[in-house]
Amino acid sequence: MTLVVGFVADDKAVMAADSQGTEADGTRTQVEKIWCDHGLLFGYAGPQAIRDNLREVFSARLGSLTEKELRDRKVVEARISPMSKTILEAMYANYAADIGERPKDALGGQLLVIGCGADKKDHWLLEIDRDNTPTYYTGDGFHAAGSASPAAQVTKALLQSYVPQELTLRQLQALAYRMVSAGVRALAQYVGEPIVVWTCDGDAGFQKATDTEIDDLKRFIEAWETLERDALREVELPADAGERPPLPEPPQS
Repeated sequence: MTLVVGFVADDKAVMAADSQGTEADGTRTQVEKIWCDHGLLFGYAGPQAIRDNLREVFSARLGSLTEKELRDRKVVEARISPMSKTILEAMYANYAADIGERPKDALGGQLLVIGCGADKKDHWLLEIDRDNTPTYYTGDGFHAAGSASPAAQVTKALLQSYVPQELTLRQLQALAYRMVSAGVRALAQYVGEPIVVWTCDGDAGFQKATDTEIDDLKRFIEAWETLERDALREVELPADAGERPPLPEPPQS
């Protein structure tokens, strides 16, 4: 299992992931699931062999693009999608499957890509799935990839009052870390620490958080969770039912 989450909000971008890899025999290893290349941030949820091939090919072939082209999401998509397709087709074709087992089900993963616009702002978020289908999540400002992604989606729903576009970079980092951390706690058998966080604020490009920065982030989250607990203890409904605030309208189907 893998969990990779990505956030984009105008001039801010954050990607976080767990670091546990699990071999077919159950052996656990530590793997890097996020990397930066040619000013683009990649996160891959799937087999390490495919991730390594993608990383090698992207590194070799993205160099022919100009800096302007690397900031154009459509140019980047048009360049990496055929590369991804070639790798996936080869891996699927060479898979020694049991009778009735589909290679795509066994090997299929998700690639997340975060890029930066022409003015070092307007970050965009792209997913290329196991069918090599590209989908943008820039408007949502969030996407989660990997077999553990439902855990992140549930956490996102619980924390929906925190709107990425309204958060500082530090707060966005904390939100991403907290999502992956919740997945690790809920699915400890399959995903594990250390949690890795990469960020971009539009100035210095994508940077991986250091161990010291991660420790500071953990303390920040502890303070945040303490405030949440204290706030809940302070919440009381008026004694008179007539004074109670109205419940929100249910979402329209």
